[in-house]
Amino acid sequence: MSASVALALKSVPHPPRGGTSFWSLFGARRAGTTSSTTSSSKRSSSSSSSSSSSSKAPGLLPTSAEEHMQLVADRVAARVPEVVTGLRDVGWAVCDGFLGAELVHAYRDEAAAMHRRHELTLSKSTRWDAATASVVTYDKHNVYATQLIGGEMYYNSPRLHEYVVALIKALVPAVSDAFPEASLSATMASNKLAVCTGKGSSYDKHYDNSGYDDLRKLTVLLYMNPAWQPDLGGCFRIYKREPKGGGDVPPPVVNGVAGGRVGDDVCYDVEPRADRLLVFWSDRLVHSVQPSQAPKGDVDHRWALTVWITATHPGAILHDNAEVLQHFSDLQKGVQG
Repeated sequence: MSASVALALKSVPHPPRGGTSFWSLFGARRAGTTSSTTSSSKRSSSSSSSSSSSSKAPGLLPTSAEEHMQLVADRVAARVPEVVTGLRDVGWAVCDGFLGAELVHAYRDEAAAMHRRHELTLSKSTRWDAATASVVTYDKHNVYATQLIGGEMYYNSPRLHEYVVALIKALVPAVSDAFPEASLSATMASNKLAVCTGKGSSYDKHYDNSGYDDLRKLTVLLYMNPAWQPDLGGCFRIYKREPKGGGDVPPPVVNGVAGGRVGDDVCYDVEPRADRLLVFWSDRLVHSVQPSQAPKGDVDHRWALTVWITATHPGAILHDNAEVLQHFSDLQKGVQG
């Protein structure tokens, strides 16, 4: 990919080269080990934001980190065939009912408590400005985000951290078996916990990975929105170019999602329903997030937890300038220059 195209498509800040070791999410604690009495009591006192979920659904939530992480691993294993088929056939996959409503509700409780503690900050991004032929930085309207980085942060959001680690540990080997050419890293990844608070909050059309030193290869999104309704908006829109002569043919249903047409694109709007997992190639899928609304405040906020699994080397990242220019025709001047 040319430098101008890569710069122009860069839409989400990405981690330093290679990402972050996911084992560091626990700090001194390691996956599969038992915490000390001090750590256990500290976690118990700091995770009260999710204890209300446990009381709502006694016996349905994992009672330890190990049990929780094993549950996530089991759910990943059960859905691997769907994920692999979707990635191979169309570049994306949707898995509904991934973890169970009770557990996803507990995740959202932890996330909302973090937001109330002002642990999420206004999200920034970059986009290509055709008028100045340069990349400009801008604030995402009513979008707030943070990265789960472990250490002391683990104790305020233990379930979210455990989910990230367990997901990576279980998913990478399974996807790597099916797509060895993706060269997925078993140890390096990044993540983003984000909330759209309404009044038109959205994400511009983009690729997750726009080149340069970005090694993100696979994006895994978990939605946590039990009150979501179509009038709240916030759909994840996937863009596919319309084949020549295909304008009279209705777009097919893909992964249970009906297609529609927007200009020259065939679009698939994935609804951000609770307990829905969306998996796609970070370097190949053009997408946006449609404007979202939150007329009832917190209950309508649109929550998503994104995990990016990185490749081990830049050669695994794929870009096609011709495909890029089909989706972003205003870049032609920048590419030629």
